[in-house]
Amino acid sequence: MLDLSVIDRSRVFDWNARRPGQPNERARDLKGSIGTPIQIGATFILWRFGGPKTIVRETSFPSFLETITIAFHRGGCDASVAYRLKPGTTSVGIDNIETGASLPITNLTAENVHCSLGASAVS
Repeated sequence: MLDLSVIDRSRVFDWNARRPGQPNERARDLKGSIGTPIQIGATFILWRFGGPKTIVRETSFPSFLETITIAFHRGGCDASVAYRLKPGTTSVGIDNIETGASLPITNLTAENVHCSLGASAVS
């Protein structure tokens, strides 16, 4: 789950969670600027504009890239998520949430990606 707000076309407020509402939820609040990467350990997150009505969130993990693209249009938005291995890597370095063991995944895909618009106050 990703909750994203862009203020003045430059400031970004990003709340994201893996497994929201579950006992092993991983949630994070991020504040940054368009075009300026944020480092979290060995991971980098960068927001950029992909066009006049498109915002892109690129997350660079040690072995792969996750790209979330949100395109806005009259009446709503469309979102997509893409994953790709970094050159020289043969698998995605993801750990099993329950056991912590490394999972040698060679292909990741996102399905049932949904986008919705709403207004909320950002402090």
